[in-house]
Amino acid sequence: MPSINNRLQCIKGFEVGTITNVALEILLRFMDLPDKSYRLGKKGGFLALAVENRATGRSHFPLVVEIGFCPDDLLRKAQKEAQEKCRRLDRTKEKTSHISSYQSRNHQQGKYGGGIVTEEGTTVGFAGLSEPQNEAITVVLCLALGWIGPEYAADIKAISQNVFTDHLINTCVDIIETDWSKK
Repeated sequence: MPSINNRLQCIKGFEVGTITNVALEILLRFMDLPDKSYRLGKKGGFLALAVENRATGRSHFPLVVEIGFCPDDLLRKAQKEAQEKCRRLDRTKEKTSHISSYQSRNHQQGKYGGGIVTEEGTTVGFAGLSEPQNEAITVVLCLALGWIGPEYAADIKAISQNVFTDHLINTCVDIIETDWSKK
């Protein structure tokens, strides 16, 4: 039987280090895209991964981690925002069939896009960049880890009309095609 430490270090079949390294590589590729005018000096954010505890209905976060560099004045906000996207999707996914936090975003209430539900029902959110940039990073990460397929990614992109997703997918083809479960 694996020790508790081994179980805590793996999420959805991947070591935490693999998930964070893949996310960082995707973020770095995003930062290298030719048009840098839309980044506004931002260089990172928070990644949250949540699973719903069916007994309590509450979201459990086995992973909330800074990816790249999030300035001190945005640290807490980005962390809370990434988790909020996951909680919101966990609460609404079965009643509404929402697969993107864009479907329930409300800026006046501090609810933003950038989170998705994977094909297995896990929620993943990123915060720290703009809404479409956060979502593009989340989509590409989930594609790379095999948590969503290309058609599902296209459905998410269609919901948000995300202009960054295809550019980031094309920049990260080698990452998406790597079998990270063997790394």
